[in-house]
Amino acid sequence: MIYTCAAHAERGLDDAIDKTGEPPIMEKKNNILSTKCCYCTDQSVYKIYGMAEGQV
Repeated sequence: MIYTCAAHAERGLDDAIDKTGEPPIMEKKNNILSTKCCYCTDQSVYKIYGMAEGQV
């Protein structure tokens, strides 16, 4: 799974596609997640994952 802030959402999608070769599932959380963005120190708002949970 990849967790991203709003600024890095597109990068997270690109990385997920590069890794799996398939379009990932992207969920926007209404409340800010307690997890940090994978690319910076901001709080994440998106969770990106493959069709099989944990694939990315």
